[in-house]
Parts: sequence; C-alpha cells; structure tokens
Amino acid sequence: MPFRKLILFINLIVFSTSCLAETEKLKIKKIVINGNNITKNETVLEHIAIKKNQVYSLEKLIKNIQTSEENLSNLQIFNDVEISFWYTQEDQIQIEIFLTERWYLWPYPIFEISERNFNSWYRDFKESNYEDWSKINYGIMLDWQNFRGANEIIKLKFRKGYKEHYNMTYVSRSLGKNKSFFVESEIDFFRRKKTDYLISNNQLQYLSNNNDYTSTDLIAELKLINKKELRISNSIFLKYHRCVVDNEINMLNRMYLNSSNKNNIGSYFKLSYSFKNEQRDNIEYPLHGSLAEITLSKNFGIESNINNSEINLKLELHKNIYDKLFFGSSLKTKISSNNSTPYFYSLPIGFNDYIRSYEYYVISGNEYLISKNIFKYQIFEKTKAEIPFFNKTQFKKSHYSMYVSLFCDVGYVRETERLALEQRNNLSNSILIGRGLSIDFITYYDKILRIEFSVNKLGEKGIFLHFSNPFGDTKVKRKK
Repeated sequence: MPFRKLILFINLIVFSTSCLAETEKLKIKKIVINGNNITKNETVLEHIAIKKNQVYSLEKLIKNIQTSEENLSNLQIFNDVEISFWYTQEDQIQIEIFLTERWYLWPYPIFEISERNFNSWYRDFKESNYEDWSKINYGIMLDWQNFRGANEIIKLKFRKGYKEHYNMTYVSRSLGKNKSFFVESEIDFFRRKKTDYLISNNQLQYLSNNNDYTSTDLIAELKLINKKELRISNSIFLKYHRCVVDNEINMLNRMYLNSSNKNNIGSYFKLSYSFKNEQRDNIEYPLHGSLAEITLSKNFGIESNINNSEINLKLELHKNIYDKLFFGSSLKTKISSNNSTPYFYSLPIGFNDYIRSYEYYVISGNEYLISKNIFKYQIFEKTKAEIPFFNKTQFKKSHYSMYVSLFCDVGYVRETERLALEQRNNLSNSILIGRGLSIDFITYYDKILRIEFSVNKLGEKGIFLHFSNPFGDTKVKRKK
C-alpha cells in the first residue's frame, strides 16, 4: 500500500476509534497542494469537491475526496493524483493534494496510417503485396496541454501525405465570475487527391487524381461550455463546413453535395445544444459510474440542401459487480428529421462510431442505434511503477493495468430503402451483432492497447487492434 494511502487509512481508523458521530462536522482548515510546478493552484481548486472553511461529515468528506481525485485525473494533465487529510484540532482537518504532472509541450513528427482503423489499412496493404505505401500521412504537430498552467490547450497541425490536414485549436481556461465558462475554437482544412464519394457493397468507393486535388474541406467550430457543477455541463456550439469537390465526383454521386452550385461547392451551418452529466471514474477507461449526454442540432443549408434537425443520445453505465469482475454498457442513438443528407455531411458507422467485428465495413445511414456490452475481469489492478533511466517525474512515474473481456455489440443503421438497394449496402437496415474476447492494456498518458478476437453475423472471424476506449467518444471527424 502506498505510503500516503496508508496515512489516509490510519486517519480513518483514528476517526472511527474516536467514535466520531455520523452527524459530527469537520471543518477544512487548510488545503495544501504539492507537485504542481506548472499548474496553478486555482486550476486545481476549481476541480475539487472540497472547499476551504467548509464543513463536512466524515462520510461526505471521504466521498468528496474520491470525487476530487477522479476530477483531477480526468483533466488528463496529471499522471498521478492522491489526496489525504490530517487531523489538526478536534474538529478541524488539513487536506493535502499530491500531484505528478505530465509533460505538457509536445512538438512531434507525424507518421501515421490514413485509414479508419489499423485492420482496414493492413488489409489493403497486404492486397498490394506490401508495396502500396500511399495511405501514409506525415508532418509535424504542436500539442501544448495545460498552457500557462491554467488547463488551456493549444494545438497546431501541419500534415501532408494521403490526406492533408491543417489545424488550429484553442481551449480557454475557466472564465467568468464563477469560473464556470470555457471556450473551444477550432479550424480545420483538409484536401485530398483520393476522395471517397460513395458507399457501395458496404465499402468506400474512391476517385483519385495524382496531379490535382479531388476535394477540399474547411471546417470551423466555436463552442461555449458552462459548468456550474463540476461534472455537469451545458454547451452551445456553432459549426461551419464548406466542401469543394472535383466535377467528376459530383457527376458520380449527385448527393455528394446535394447542391445546385455550378462550382461544385456545398456548405452549411450547424447550431447545437448539448447537456452532459459525466459521472465516470475515468473517461478513457471507466470501471465505475455513468454518463448521460444529449445533443440537439439544427442544420442550415447555404450552398447545399440540408435543413434537417437531429437528436444524439449517449448513455453509459459501469459497475463493479463482484471482486475483480466489472460490467460496462452503453447505448448510443441518432435520430434525424431527414435521412437523405449530402454525402459530405454524413458520418456513417465505421468511423467514429463502429460495431466491433465489422471493422472492415462502412455502414451507410444517417440514423442508428448501437448498444455495447462488456464483462471485464481484472488481471492486474492499476499498479504504479517507476521507469528507469528517466530523471524527470513527468516520465519516470508510470502505471499499468490489464483486463480480459467478453463483449457483445448490437446495432441497427437505417438507410433509405432505395439507396440501400441501389448501392447494395446489405448491412444497412438489418440487425448487426458482433461478439468476442479482448485483452486490454492501459498505461500512463491514457494509452490503451486492445487486442480483440471477434465474430460478426456473417460468420466472419478476425483479430482486431485498437488504441482507444471500446465505448468511443463523440469528437472525431470523418475527414480526419
């Protein structure tokens, strides 16, 4: 047991053996923060559920300490967080927060595969007799987390190769009188010489031109987030998307832009409101807690005929059901007032959202329902370790854990009957089931490696490699 955890345990015994009544109150006399060489004290204090000079019962204090540790860990700017309390007087205590900061400034080269997942890339690479290296992106990126010690984020990307991508991102520090507002802004520019223009036989169809670009996309997003409570947020965001494509793409798929513009241009605005209640213990690999998120959106066509409304809903529940056995379940759905939207706008299943065991397919449709369920057995609980040969604490202190899992995903993607028939997308408008076994390895800097063996309803079996939470997230661009 780590020393600081041992001290916390001893404190609990002292309080208990002192017959501290359930109703007796403890006043927070002082809060001491250790290890925040860069992070400002106010940034830490804004994200803990303990306030100086406030009074708590012992039961409430212990619960708030656990919540505070989870809040600080979920900021993803610390490798390790521990909070202890010390008895100073009869009814007064001191809180001590021990932090291990991460390394925040990452200028690093980009060399990556340009595909939806590793298995899709490797399949095509193998079919080319291991000679086609075209689906490679390269460049440089600057990722500055916890900028100025205020949990701000700055990102700059310059990427060439198969899919060119230029990006600027800024996430503000907490703003306003109550420090409850945040601003996120992002600008992306993509251009490609090989562009997918249609989904047929559940596969992307491409048009390529070695001498010129076949498509460009400009995407600008502005988001205002209000967090009156630490784990509950309300957001309003505005998105602008402008797409220009080669004339041949517009001829091959008239619904690519759904625009009468003679310059092969499509564009729209999207206005959204989102409510999020985040109660998971860890946003990257949760074991306990829940998530509820609903987003309401309205699209306003400019140079494209797109004026639909949408509802996106995501629910998650994670629970420790017995000893080292955990259960996780999620339900995600999207409902649209118009299922026939322009192709450049759509986000089919197989990019951000996917059903395990169908990694080789792209499932067309603008409405869906996906349920993911998993039983996880803990092989190694979260174990702290020190990496030799590193002197800096940002790299020296690490952790790892491992789980073996049984999972079952069920999904349904709705496509208009005419399009599904014309394009022979037989996975649309049908119940999709994927099940299998996975081994999950989690280590510091929120790195995850998942090796999955799964079977789909077609009887196809495969081993798939992933580097993210199996329940996924909502912030992924198809153009990426």
